[in-house]
Amino acid sequence: EKYVASQDKFDSFEKYYPTMEEWFAGIKNAEYVFTNSFHCSVISLIFNKKFLFIPLLGQSSANNERIFSLFEDFNIDREYRGNIFKIDEEINWIEVNKNFTNKITKNIDLFTELLEKKS
Repeated sequence: EKYVASQDKFDSFEKYYPTMEEWFAGIKNAEYVFTNSFHCSVISLIFNKKFLFIPLLGQSSANNERIFSLFEDFNIDREYRGNIFKIDEEINWIEVNKNFTNKITKNIDLFTELLEKKS
């Protein structure tokens, strides 16, 4: 139960500033993850964690588009819209993991092709 604030976040809550290793371990070992971070959402997917994305508001709201694009790409809906119990909705981890594997393979093939062209 730790609150990891984003950079330059000013509020009255006690904050925790983890190292990168602690940040990854925190997500990996969490039962639930609530985040407004694209990167935390991606890591939650990698670790197959139940999570909800809380959309950014105001000037930062344009940053929500990349997470919505990710959700569309993975055919999931993890946006918090007032129902906290949505976090317990099932995620098809087999499909999510298959999608990651396909993306990794595609990127390796692309890099290999680019390296071969350079040689």
